[in-house]
Amino acid sequence: LETDFRHALEHHDEFMLFLQPIINLNDRRISGFEVLSRWRRRGNELVPPDRFIPLAEESGLIHDFSRWMLIEACRWLAAFKTEALHPNLAVNLSSRQIPNRLSLDWLDATLAEYQLSPIDLTLEITEGVLLADSPATRTWLAEARQRGFRISLDDFGTGYSSLAYLKNFPLDRIKIDKSFIHDIENRTLDQALVRAILAMTGELGLEVVAEGIETNSQLLLLQEMGCSYGQGYGIAPPMPAPNVIGWVRSFTQ
Repeated sequence: LETDFRHALEHHDEFMLFLQPIINLNDRRISGFEVLSRWRRRGNELVPPDRFIPLAEESGLIHDFSRWMLIEACRWLAAFKTEALHPNLAVNLSSRQIPNRLSLDWLDATLAEYQLSPIDLTLEITEGVLLADSPATRTWLAEARQRGFRISLDDFGTGYSSLAYLKNFPLDRIKIDKSFIHDIENRTLDQALVRAILAMTGELGLEVVAEGIETNSQLLLLQEMGCSYGQGYGIAPPMPAPNVIGWVRSFTQ
């Protein structure tokens, strides 16, 4: 599998960029998209990210792969702008990249090449990035925000130190893990936890995205709770980047 991954990374002919919409739950406007990846191995077998991302991290190939994703995200952002679309794209970063393996100068230069700015990108991190709680990581994140990048913490609520992360790291947005949303209509405990998260993040001035929305009743309940943003198959599944312009036009009609 690693040999095939290296080949695909060298030739850029098997990876595909998929985008999943994030919408404002109050007015149903499109807030942006999360950037996802798919690998059609040898043009046939579809390998899920939960198989090839760990492989990329363990082999050290995650750095080249993430650069490919960031360049592709910029390329599509530039294409969307020619169609008068200005979405923000959220790109997932690996804990192996921060703080030492992803240069903010390189990111700035890549954006400039496509006539974009840091405000066009959200850098999405997981708790793995924050676990070490190193000064270097805090400095990297603070500088990224100072340059204009938005920082989002994915899968919030699944780790042991989530509250400490809100206190210790510069964040703009958290994404409530889908495990809290999956059965929220029927589980009063999940409802109570989500309400508590929303109250706390509201006091801290953080945006909140509910992940894994599958039904309209979940969407309406989250809206009633005061959750501003949502993402999930109940809104729209991830779609190939070339399909986004048509989807946006259909969604906004």
